[in-house]
Amino acid sequence: MKIVLIPGNSTGGSDSVPLVNALTLEDVTGQESLAKPGYFAAFAEGQAKWEIETLAKLEKNEDPKLPGNVVESIRVPLAKRSAAQRAVLLSHYFGMAPATADLRKQVDESRKRLSSVEKSIKTMLVTETEKPRMTRILPRGNWLDDSGEEVLPAVPAFLPKTKLREDDARANRLDLAKWIMDAENPLTSRAYVNRMWKLFFGTGLSSRLDDLGGQGEPPTHPDLLDWLATEFVQNDWDMKHIVRLLVTSGAYRQASVSNEKLDEIDAGNRLYSRQSRYRVDAEMVRDAALRISGLLVEQNGGSSAKPYQPAGYWKHLNFPKRKWSHDNGANQYRRGLYTFWCRTFLHPSMLAFDAPSREECSAERARSNTPQQALVLLNDPTFVEAARVFAERILQNGGNTDEARLDWAFDQALSREPSAEERSILLGLAKSQLGQYNADAEAAKQAATAGQWPAADVLKPEAVAAWSAVARAIMNLYETTSRF
Repeated sequence: MKIVLIPGNSTGGSDSVPLVNALTLEDVTGQESLAKPGYFAAFAEGQAKWEIETLAKLEKNEDPKLPGNVVESIRVPLAKRSAAQRAVLLSHYFGMAPATADLRKQVDESRKRLSSVEKSIKTMLVTETEKPRMTRILPRGNWLDDSGEEVLPAVPAFLPKTKLREDDARANRLDLAKWIMDAENPLTSRAYVNRMWKLFFGTGLSSRLDDLGGQGEPPTHPDLLDWLATEFVQNDWDMKHIVRLLVTSGAYRQASVSNEKLDEIDAGNRLYSRQSRYRVDAEMVRDAALRISGLLVEQNGGSSAKPYQPAGYWKHLNFPKRKWSHDNGANQYRRGLYTFWCRTFLHPSMLAFDAPSREECSAERARSNTPQQALVLLNDPTFVEAARVFAERILQNGGNTDEARLDWAFDQALSREPSAEERSILLGLAKSQLGQYNADAEAAKQAATAGQWPAADVLKPEAVAAWSAVARAIMNLYETTSRF
């Protein structure tokens, strides 16, 4: 016998749905609230007492105010009751027994939590017409002539499996989706793994991500593309499996260092004789700065984040007029993936690093290298604040000498030591900036408190401001915003 909870009203009523269909000793002993010594016996004794009292009222022609099925079941002698009748009585008494009050309360709270979760889930509205409109081929384009052949949903006849459904029912979008993801369709898996290869190697095995057919570029390694596509399908379209396969490969783990011979034989690195180096995408540029500074919040999912944005950037948006209010607290430091995206006015720092607008589909992003990007890295409030917080970490964790602090900063940002030239330039920058800020306490205070992240009061503002300049220089390096 088992406790089966189903939606309904446990307090009675002629058309109420029973809260419990069946109850057994084995199931109740699995509940901590019901497993107390003697509980089941006490529950059964209470039900028996309640039935006796109810029968007495019925014999006196008193209305016990019970549903008709309960009254009908209780009039049947105990030995002659069917399983359904016993379940009806047990269910009704369970919903009113004092001994089950705590359990009913837990059930109600669980239902409320479930309802809250269900309401928070955003769903997409999908409609399907009951009777789709008939579409015909129009003879000579004459829309008044309905003698043309009827056109039904299908795929081009030259492609395999042109019939989307085995029965004669009209095909819909779900049928098309199943056809696209069919294991016999080679294009879907090939297009996906080609895109994954591009993500980790800079260029796809076929460089044309938007046209993998006969009009696109043939893959440089066709057998490899076929094998990856087959591996993807045979492993139940497991994306993580393909990612793991790529990043643990010998090709991916190569250094990006080239030489004269490689430059002559494979200038574009299409043979993947070395790893590629290129600037990361717009979202990752910001993520790198937040990660280096220690500000990055790695929360997954949730609502969009609104980082700092220039005042008045949305002033030309109408219908309705909108105003940008940046987030405060942890949401300010979430990954760039969660940045609020206005289709025609995407975030300016995203725009500077070649993020596309949402006005049209973009199969592949452009990748440029412009002076504007350097200005963003030096002056955008997000990067200025990140540099300031990074400077505080340098002063707190880098040691007692400027040389040790610079070594620590390079290790955190670039995982290497600075060269002699870099050391000379950046230590000179730190020294000159410290001299300027010692002479201007107000400017030092402003630089040492940039952004909303709480400032470290134990540090001197002049030192924080000076090392913020060094941190901004490190974050502006090509090596910081690129993968090698």
